[in-house]
Amino acid sequence: MLKFYALITIACVFSYWLAGMTWFEAFSHSFSTVSIGGFSIYNENFGYFNNPAIEFVAVFFMLMSATNFGLHFLSFTKRSLKYYLSNDELKLFLSTILIVVLISTLTLYIKEGFTIDESIRYGFFQTISIVTTTGFTIEPLSALGGSVGFLIFIVAFIGACSGSVGGGIKVWRILLLFKVGFSNITKIMHPSAISSVKLNGEKIASSQIEAVFSFVAIYISFFLLFMFVLIFQNVDFYSAFSGTAAAINNLGPGLGDFSENYSTLSDVGKFTLTMAMIVGRLELFGVLILFVPSFWRS
Repeated sequence: MLKFYALITIACVFSYWLAGMTWFEAFSHSFSTVSIGGFSIYNENFGYFNNPAIEFVAVFFMLMSATNFGLHFLSFTKRSLKYYLSNDELKLFLSTILIVVLISTLTLYIKEGFTIDESIRYGFFQTISIVTTTGFTIEPLSALGGSVGFLIFIVAFIGACSGSVGGGIKVWRILLLFKVGFSNITKIMHPSAISSVKLNGEKIASSQIEAVFSFVAIYISFFLLFMFVLIFQNVDFYSAFSGTAAAINNLGPGLGDFSENYSTLSDVGKFTLTMAMIVGRLELFGVLILFVPSFWRS
């Protein structure tokens, strides 16, 4: 798997170079693309290049990195695309991105007054960057209007696929929640029916379903806790919401006061978002287990 990760990184380097970056720029940005880090060596981020070809390369590798690396490995070693085509999580992930890209593009064109070319470019790049929890920007998010920014930040909670390097709750957990909900509705309508929750054709154990519900509940609880700490630090709701979402989902830029950086935030606020980043990156349970006494005794 590490070799495959290295191959993707090398491919990203050459693709950036062919698209117009220098070798140094290509190496630097490939590391932050494949890792879904989202950082750039330039203050303007990807807006520095103003190059649609470079942006297209970034989009391709952001999607690659936000997809389950197990699928990449199987498809590559077995020389078959059927593993992609039959995966429920990937289908939902790509469908969600397509819908949000369309909504963002139309909103930018109809409501925000961008040209059709700008709307497609910004809607395509910024949506995929935020939804995959990468965080690259070609324009400050505040320039895209509040409605588009809020939409893509909400969808960023879904995050990337399981087995990827992306953040967020993860697509498979959201998919499982929907399937459980649909199964419960079916039981209400047909009490005598026998239904089970399946992902990729495999039945999901009740213990795993309980773990997913617990994870999502704790995730939301931590998010609200961190957000209210920022609000008590005199941060407005919009900025507190986006800043906390950006931190816990590991995507970087925020909205409102944090659309460019977090320099205006108090020390307490910065510590709060630092903890949110750690909690989000370790997916909660990795942090919570440290506070269980039996973990240290064993």
